[in-house]
Amino acid sequence: MQVSQRAIASAAVRLGLGDRPLMVHSSLASFGNLRVEPQAVLRGLLDGSRTILVPSFSWTFGVPRPAHQAALVQNGVEDGFAGPTAGAGRVYTPTSREVDRDMGAVVGELLRMRGIARGMHPLNSFAAAGPDAKALVSGQTGTDVYAPVRELARRDGHVLLMGVGLDSMTALHAAEERAGRRLFRRWPTDPTASRSLLQSAVAPVVSVPSTRCWVDSSGAKLWVRAPGAYFRRMPRSILQPQRSTRGRS
Repeated sequence: MQVSQRAIASAAVRLGLGDRPLMVHSSLASFGNLRVEPQAVLRGLLDGSRTILVPSFSWTFGVPRPAHQAALVQNGVEDGFAGPTAGAGRVYTPTSREVDRDMGAVVGELLRMRGIARGMHPLNSFAAAGPDAKALVSGQTGTDVYAPVRELARRDGHVLLMGVGLDSMTALHAAEERAGRRLFRRWPTDPTASRSLLQSAVAPVVSVPSTRCWVDSSGAKLWVRAPGAYFRRMPRSILQPQRSTRGRS
């Protein structure tokens, strides 16, 4: 059975998404015998002047930590960047359409659309399509990974999970950052210097490039593929930036 663009648009109306911006996480393969095309998902969700935001990570632009720099304390596992990587000598720009395969078909399709906007983080960018696309991602920098998530919250947006669980929701990392957790650091090739120190969007996890999945410190897989679609309203009070309270009573 094939799911049409019209069915997706109708489902968005029934969920009460309105015209608010929407961050989407999806695994179309998890829907079993249902045939869901990424074009139908995007066009259906964009219906009604809605703006779609997706994480569009590209770890292939990563490079090893500079040899002259000592290892950082509590910086996760850097083994995936210890040797030669695909990022050596390559510079990310927001016009790039390159994205990690495990980001999914919907993200890849969005990056092929005209008029999209993509953030400035070489490894953990966000991309958006729709009338507010530029406004959602324009605040992202190498040291402010989650500016698009905060902007989504400021606009009273939603998060839609299609075939994935809450452990795939990137906004959780933004909440961790606000709670005072220091983000991991990773390195890309920088156009103005040999290396640039960036905050990484994977604060509670380590990357395993050889298997292209995320694991926690115990080795357990963090993401699952389950049927169904869920959405949550972004809690603005949680995701607004504030000073760290670490060390305070």
